Amino acid sequence: MKKRLFAGYDGGGSKTVCALYDETGRLLGTGSGGASNYRYCGEETAAQSMIDALDGAFRDAGLQKEKLALAYISNATIPTYGGDEYVPFFEGCVDAEKVVCEGDLYPIWYGATRLAPAVVCIVGTGSVAYLFRQQKTVRAGGWGPQIGDEGSGYDIGASAMRLVMKMYDGRAARDEAFYQAMLGHFEVSDPRRFIAVAHGEDGRKRVASAAKVVCALADGGNACAGGLLDDAAEEVVLLVRAVLARDEESDRVPLILSGGLTSEGSALRSRIERLALEKCARVSAVKTPAVSAAAACASLALKLAGLDEAAEKALEA
Repeated sequence: MKKRLFAGYDGGGSKTVCALYDETGRLLGTGSGGASNYRYCGEETAAQSMIDALDGAFRDAGLQKEKLALAYISNATIPTYGGDEYVPFFEGCVDAEKVVCEGDLYPIWYGATRLAPAVVCIVGTGSVAYLFRQQKTVRAGGWGPQIGDEGSGYDIGASAMRLVMKMYDGRAARDEAFYQAMLGHFEVSDPRRFIAVAHGEDGRKRVASAAKVVCALADGGNACAGGLLDDAAEEVVLLVRAVLARDEESDRVPLILSGGLTSEGSALRSRIERLALEKCARVSAVKTPAVSAAAACASLALKLAGLDEAAEKALEA
């Protein structure tokens, strides 16, 4: 008898990852696509990113594409516990008997703590923090690049571009290494071209991509880059402090950091970890999820299908 297939999706402002599992909890393959937060990239781009990610997972598994039993989709465009109204759109992107949608923080919480109380903070293209406590949540941030997302990849990238423009104008002392690294990243010889970058196609994603350059420069000891990351870390810790201040309980809880800029040993993560432990007495530890968000979503898909043992196995991969 042919085994049923399950998929977990982790979709954000820059990248979409799909993890494909069978009904025993065995990982078959993973694939990736572009942005799928359709508030910013648009529905057409988001749909194609979803398709690309699943196609890649089937290719990685060496399997012909077929209908899924269940697809569990987490996405930055979906509010926590508010996924039902997004199902119709994502059903059009994925061929599955059932599609379940959820915000991008819930599966991270589930994968890291099995739903024990915690603060989950994503620092990727955008930034947001949630305190999770069973069905109760407290949120701070995640308000988008125009009015929020402080400390995020976009915020760091935009701050770096603003600093280069200040150097260009003579409003800030010119750091040649920083200045040239930013021009090189965007492949321009004149910083005035930054305007076209910021307002062009995939502008949000392209601006956010500069954060990795800032992190690399900071690792190399560049003071300008280090200062930008110090500011970003302060903003992220403000998110953490804000959700803890509004919590009705007083216990100590772990801080789960997720997102492309908070991998173990990264320049930004080390700053966030130090500040969080210094300034947040209720943070018991700073942790990184042991499994990917896509794997956690696949585990939730298996769990919803009543396959608890397979769901747990998927988290151990």
